[in-house]
Amino acid sequence: MEAKTLEPIKSPNENVAQKAVVLVQTATTKVKEAITLGIMQGQSQDELTKTLNKLIARYCSQLENPVLREEARQALVRSCRKWFYQLEQTIKILNRNLANQVKSEFTGEVFVGDIMALLHDVDKVRINAIRPLLDQARKGLAVIEDYDKQLKIALKALAAEPPKVVKVGATEKRKGYTYVMSLRNRAEMAVRYEANMEDLQRYIDEGVEYVWTTSHPDASPRCAPHQGKLYSINPNNRQGVKDGIPYTYLPDVLRFNEGNSIINGYNCRHRLVPYQPGSRPPQEYTREEIKREYAIDQKQRYYENNIRQLKMEERLMRQAGYTNEAKRLRLKWRRLNKEYEIYSLQHGRAFYRWRTIVSEDEKYYTPE
Repeated sequence: MEAKTLEPIKSPNENVAQKAVVLVQTATTKVKEAITLGIMQGQSQDELTKTLNKLIARYCSQLENPVLREEARQALVRSCRKWFYQLEQTIKILNRNLANQVKSEFTGEVFVGDIMALLHDVDKVRINAIRPLLDQARKGLAVIEDYDKQLKIALKALAAEPPKVVKVGATEKRKGYTYVMSLRNRAEMAVRYEANMEDLQRYIDEGVEYVWTTSHPDASPRCAPHQGKLYSINPNNRQGVKDGIPYTYLPDVLRFNEGNSIINGYNCRHRLVPYQPGSRPPQEYTREEIKREYAIDQKQRYYENNIRQLKMEERLMRQAGYTNEAKRLRLKWRRLNKEYEIYSLQHGRAFYRWRTIVSEDEKYYTPE
């Protein structure tokens, strides 16, 4: 039988989820910046909420998948409430502590009256309004340094926390089970799943009934058991043996772990190959090869995650007025970015700059 010539499939494309991932990452960055700046400037919660709702609507409306669009909206709204409350409460506590320290340590100093006037409403005071008075008197620097240290810790925690999608399991194995995942990962999974379903339907339309999953040595634990296997894509033929090779129904496997499985999963690079009579499983790898290559893959993810984290911290520090700290963080993530690219090249791996950006306004980002 002559081999069929099919169009390239979408699912293995590294950039298939780029647009969706960048959109949800940008939305996350923009709302965190808005929360930080709004609280620093003493914006009312109602005023800030309007700003946040506009940002969420702007970016979510650009997501093409309607299910993902609603999941993203809910995740961002829920997270914004939490982030606002946490940062606001932290600053209130720091302000109260500062007021108490000024009262106890600087009684009788000429500037105490000015400071206490600013601290009259400790729930709204901005540290930048107080710092010049303390610095001018050359006293209270330890108080300010401690305040700054605690506020920077709070901003770092805000930078690190992703918005989360809360879902209820739908598959038989996890039906009714509530689980959470980061919105970024969920966006990639949703887009990959959609691309896979389109590919499968096209295969079916072309008369393909069986497919192989490819193999590569850096397979994740979730993918490794399912790579290099034969699968049916015919819903009327879910299990059996083909030319002596056992097969099962692929859509069942794609639904494992609520979609975080081979082909669909976050950062998965496996693809499907139409079965041809006499073909054999794509190359399989030893456990040692998989372990070694997977470690390289994880190191790349480590670099990407840390670069994004440092970029987010830099942005929030700028919003809070910590310019020098922001400059230090910029230098740090730039060095780490060079390490990431060098490491990838040394190990024969591609690197994708869009995976390290936190906002679509980064100068080197070009949407596809």
